[in-house]
Parts: sequence; structure tokens; C-alpha cells
Amino acid sequence: MRNIITVLVLSIVVFSMPLAFANNENHQDKTSGLDLRFKQIGQSFQDFVFNVRSALTFDEKTKLELLKERNDVMKERQQAWLEIKAKALAEVNSTDDKKDVIEMIQSEHEALVKEHLRLTSEANDIEVKAKVNGDQKLEKDAKDLGETDSNLSLGLSTDRSGLLLMKHGKENITQAQAEQIVEKYFGFKATSSTVVTENNSTFYVVTATESRIAGSYNLTKYVEIKVDASTGVVVYAKMYATITAVANPVKEDNETDEADKGRLEGVVKIGPICPVERNPPEPRCLATERTYKIWQVAVWNVDKTKVVAELHPKLNGMYKTNLPAGNYTVAFEQNISSSSNLPQNITIHEHETTYLNITVDTGIR
Repeated sequence: MRNIITVLVLSIVVFSMPLAFANNENHQDKTSGLDLRFKQIGQSFQDFVFNVRSALTFDEKTKLELLKERNDVMKERQQAWLEIKAKALAEVNSTDDKKDVIEMIQSEHEALVKEHLRLTSEANDIEVKAKVNGDQKLEKDAKDLGETDSNLSLGLSTDRSGLLLMKHGKENITQAQAEQIVEKYFGFKATSSTVVTENNSTFYVVTATESRIAGSYNLTKYVEIKVDASTGVVVYAKMYATITAVANPVKEDNETDEADKGRLEGVVKIGPICPVERNPPEPRCLATERTYKIWQVAVWNVDKTKVVAELHPKLNGMYKTNLPAGNYTVAFEQNISSSSNLPQNITIHEHETTYLNITVDTGIR
């Protein structure tokens, strides 16, 4: 009975949204905080649909087309919010409503920048896989998408000169705090950071790199994120990648040509990523490659004296690895106090698949 009532309430809310918008259009031409809330709800559903489609897409060519489609959607969303930003900040008079509008615009700015990095990263992953498989056309298409000079890297910043989206009146942040912001919101641990001054304003340019071996190639991703020192606002974030051949290739995911192997596969679910999460989650509250590295899960021998393999999930949490037949323990690679369903003892059989789903509670509240 409770479920039926819940469905009815949600149906009323969904079907009343167009009426609410129509009422606003008929009686006023101003943008309110409520309007933006409804817009974000619609976007959250759109994001949910994309994440489901992405999780269920395994063909790399189809995946790339999906990324291109998503990139176009995000460009349209960016343009719409730039228009909303210019209009709303000029029209809203109430102090409380203006604060609410500013917070929503800032949230959209960060979400756009984060999604840009995510799409670029996934295009880079497809590029290196295509190179390993000798698919030159797919490799070129993925490279073109990854290298697109997209204004999405600016989010809702006004231009490439680094003008701020808004001022929150916060105290100036330190260089170390800028690096923490980059790791917290984007999942990249800084390798270096520099201080730059533009138009009498101070910024921190934080850089990070990530590398992994794919077949006989090394994929290295370089990230550059510019943070305003006076507010902590991320002005832009961009990524580019290089693929180089390695002298002694290492097979990915512990795969070998031996016949006496079995497979371990499943899903790693890590969360929450944000203190308050919506359903469906916002893009900035989804797990990244860095998230899985922080909570690195490994396959150990039974007495946990040696790591046999690391688990490297995709962004949707799915993983798989081949292992010799035998008994193993699946646990964190480092001592981590997070609540989880680990450790787990497993048995791998030749030519069979063992399934293990892993849940990790980050403790973020």
C-alpha cells in the first residue's frame, strides 16, 4: 500500500511540473529558484538514463557514439545554463533566493566541468583499447573526441581569461587547500601546483597524472585544473592523454594465455561520494578512477601474505579478472577502516566464472 501511495505522489509531482512551468510563463518572465530546481530534477533523470545506457553498452564503437551524444547534450546544457546565469543573477532580488540560485549555478558549473573530464577520460580509454586491437578508425575517432577543444572545460565560467563565475565571500584558500579541492571533487591527487596572477587575481593551477598499461602500450592522462584563490571556485579543468609503446608489455587484468584459468567478476559499489546524494546521483557524485584507487581491492592468496591481482573496475563498477584455479581471499590492498563486505574467501574453478559483488561504505555523511 505504501509503495502505491509513493508512486501516486511521484506521478502527481511529475505531471504537475509542466503546469508549474506554464503558470510561471503566463504570470511572470523571471527565473526563480524553484524553476531551477525543476530543471535540475529533469537533468538528473537524463543523467540516470545515460548512466544506465553506458553501463549496459559493451561494444566500444557503440560506446564512443554514446559519448559523442552525451558530449552534445552537455554542450546544450551548458548554453542553457549560461543564459539562465546571466538572466537569474540580474533578476533575483531576494537575498535568500539569490543565494539559493547562486548555489545551484555553482553546482551546475562544477558538474559540467567534472562531466567534461569524465567523457574525455572514457574517450582516452577507448582510444588505447582500439590501438591495442588494431582498430585504426575507432582509435582516430576516439582520439578526435578526446582532443576536442570543448568549452565544456570552462563550465559556466565566462571566458578563458579565468573570470570567476561568482564570489562567495570566502577567505582565501591556500595552495594545499586547492590541491585538496581537486582531489575531493574530481578524484585526482595533485602531482604539482603553481601560483599564477591574472588581472590582480590569484589562481592555483593544479596538475595531476594517471598512467596504466594496456597491452603493449602505456596510457598517461594529464589533468590541469585552475582554482581561484579567493573563493575556491574551479575556473576550468582540462585533460589530454599520450599513448606510448612499452618495451616489456604486461597483460591487463592479470590475463594470460594459460588454459587452466577461471574468471572472477562482479561489481564494486563505493559510496556515498557526496555528503547528500540524490537518486539518480549527480555526475559529481559518481565514482571515478581515483575513487577505485583510493579503495583499491585486491585478490590475495589464502593467508593474505601476497597480492595475486588487483581489481580495476570500469567507471560503472564492473570488473573481471582471470585467475589460476584455487582458493583466494578478496580484501583491500591497504589497511582501510571503511565498512564493507570484505574480506571474502573465494574459490576459482577452471573454465568457470565466480561472481562477487563488493560494497564499500566511504563513511561520507
